[in-house]
Amino acid sequence: PHDHVKLIYCTHGSALDVLLDLREDSPTFGQCADANLKAGDGQSIYVPKGIAHGFLSLEDQTTIQYAVTTVHQPSSDKGILWSSIPYKWPSTAPLLSARDRSLPDFKEFKSPFKAKH
Repeated sequence: PHDHVKLIYCTHGSALDVLLDLREDSPTFGQCADANLKAGDGQSIYVPKGIAHGFLSLEDQTTIQYAVTTVHQPSSDKGILWSSIPYKWPSTAPLLSARDRSLPDFKEFKSPFKAKH
């Protein structure tokens, strides 16, 4: 109930941002797309409702900023294990938070998202 649209941009350093379609009725459900973000390049990524995203920092001290359309609700915050999505990450052993290491596999994720309402 607290999904939101995001606008993502990099204010310092650079990152690889990966998007995953979680909308079960979408023709691109389960597919990924990616984009490189670099501070100062003027680029941002628009992420609609039902699309997950994660990123890999490509430089030390990389900072990613988000503009969102709703207030963050920690009780509704979910995630998917990075290595379980259909994407070939350029790193096989990234530094992860304890939270991110414990996320469920994509195949176990029960999506509440729909492309059509």
